[in-house]
Amino acid sequence: MKILLSAIHLFLISIFFFASNIAISQDTISTLQSFRKVNVGSKIVNIEKVGTAGVYPFDPEFVSVKRVNPSPSRKAPDWEHIALKDSISQSLASRNNRRNNTLSDSLKIEFGYQSNPFSGATPMDNHIAISNDGIIVSVINTNILISDTLGNQLLYRIMNRTYFGDNSLTGTIYDPRVFYDPDHDRFILVVLHGSTSATSKVLVCFSKSNRPDIDGWNFYKFNGDAFGNNLWFDYPNIGINRDELFITGNLFTDSRTYSNHVIFQIDLQQGYSGSNNISSRIWGGVSISGGRLTNSDGNLPFTMVPAYFGFPEDRAEDMWFVNTNSGSGTKVYVYRITAGISDNPTMEISSVQIPLYIQENLSSQYSGGLGASPIRLISGDSRMKNAYIQNGVIHCVWNARAPMNNFSSIMYARIDSKSKQVKFNSFTENGTDYAFAAIAPFSNNKDVSTSLIIYTSSSATKFPDIGVITCDNQMNFSSPITVKEGESYVSIYPQNNQTRWGDYSGITKKFNSSRPEVWIMGSYGAFASGNAVPRQWKNWNAKIVSRDEVEKKIGKTILFPNPVEKPTQTVTFNFIASESGEYKVRIYDMNGKLVKDLFTDILFPGEYRFTFSTNGYAIGNYIVRYFVNDKAIGYEKLIVISK
Repeated sequence: MKILLSAIHLFLISIFFFASNIAISQDTISTLQSFRKVNVGSKIVNIEKVGTAGVYPFDPEFVSVKRVNPSPSRKAPDWEHIALKDSISQSLASRNNRRNNTLSDSLKIEFGYQSNPFSGATPMDNHIAISNDGIIVSVINTNILISDTLGNQLLYRIMNRTYFGDNSLTGTIYDPRVFYDPDHDRFILVVLHGSTSATSKVLVCFSKSNRPDIDGWNFYKFNGDAFGNNLWFDYPNIGINRDELFITGNLFTDSRTYSNHVIFQIDLQQGYSGSNNISSRIWGGVSISGGRLTNSDGNLPFTMVPAYFGFPEDRAEDMWFVNTNSGSGTKVYVYRITAGISDNPTMEISSVQIPLYIQENLSSQYSGGLGASPIRLISGDSRMKNAYIQNGVIHCVWNARAPMNNFSSIMYARIDSKSKQVKFNSFTENGTDYAFAAIAPFSNNKDVSTSLIIYTSSSATKFPDIGVITCDNQMNFSSPITVKEGESYVSIYPQNNQTRWGDYSGITKKFNSSRPEVWIMGSYGAFASGNAVPRQWKNWNAKIVSRDEVEKKIGKTILFPNPVEKPTQTVTFNFIASESGEYKVRIYDMNGKLVKDLFTDILFPGEYRFTFSTNGYAIGNYIVRYFVNDKAIGYEKLIVISK
């Protein structure tokens, strides 16, 4: 019987091996149900200004650590399933796992730097925003770093009561979110305080100028227990439309039981101008007439995410939100607030059917020696992670696994609010768990739906790292690209051999860039010798640019053979020089690292043939790039495989 089971096990592993890197595309799988208006309890309140934040002297006072208790919706670990995942990862690591996805030659990791220092809190809760002038605000639990696009530090502060200029803030400060408003050229910062109904506060900051490192913030504070129901506010998400800021959050009892969801709708201009009182509307509550927020099935929503605008032209007076079940599910729930605060807004709700997804709650990480580390990463649940709206289409991502998969995937839905059609795709790589996805537009043409997705990933054979993929107009995924490799497994205040991973990653588009430009922020495993917590998180900011809109393939360029099979080691290419000048040909790996200068010479117009050897090249994917007078003019893909 044991022999038979082993054979079955190996057979299953072989199936998973050949199924790796498969993205299951399902175009237009269903349509958006007709919206129906619902009577949701709401009330208008004024938020009083506290003062100015961010301009006080540096105070390194102790910051209490965020609680590391599991998510309230997290299920018990399935250790048998986790052991199977470890076995699959280790089996795949010993083979030549050849990727068959579209090459990621449309993007370039142009720059990266070490960002916010580890503060002793976990998870990191990374978030990032960039202004049109290139000022970057990145935040984690529990500090803020303001830098320029070269990584130069402009300001670093611990976000404590001194930073906010409010001595009443004696509880934990956590869950930061930051957003840049290109229309008003201002930043918005939202942070939570306290995790009981008595201490719960939502801290809202509007930058006084486009330089919060110099001029600071207009600082406002309101109760997380907004309806006086003995609840506290957790897991904020923020987004803006043309005139208003929206903050969503989950409400819990003091015994950590989920109770309801709440939405704050806040006037932007009053915050930017520093008004003593800001008009706002609060949606939700428990005892408010009209009832609690519900989804289209009549159930409580968990973690609603505002869909921020992908292009300035997408700004409107309404606001869209999406959410998924935190466990298993077959729907994305959609919500719309129809108008501004004073225009009698209503809420409309709907949903769309998608393939079944399942919560993946624990992930493995490499030990650095033999096998997986005994410390597992809490990979969260299946709640919605991030969303934006472009040209009337909502793009949203979350992490879960499909029933036939063993590893956490990136789930991606595009919901067209105009045509009511929905497209869905999921990215899976067998042997690796993908978690904490975030998404941004990756085109400067609003009619092109290409997007960039950041993720963190881990497995029994690699340390936790940061990576990106693209998804094109037809919803085809690229191969994954590692942005920052992990250096160690992570063990921060473990409980039952489990440690928190992260609640979200940061992503932001630079709106005025001449070519598509996105900045990301994530955490990776690192080792800090001599630190009280040596196996910790480090944080990385990176600039990702698109080549698609500045470089085009040269139609008459030919690489042969391609793919090239070792031991065949000579490649020939033909290309046409359309003008006189200094021509260069260089080969890069898929992380944008220069592998070799192949050719440099002055050429006159005409057709040329060139050969080079692939001796010593590792099996994998490469990009051959062409330059004239140091201007990039095109590229070709080259694949090196074994027979």
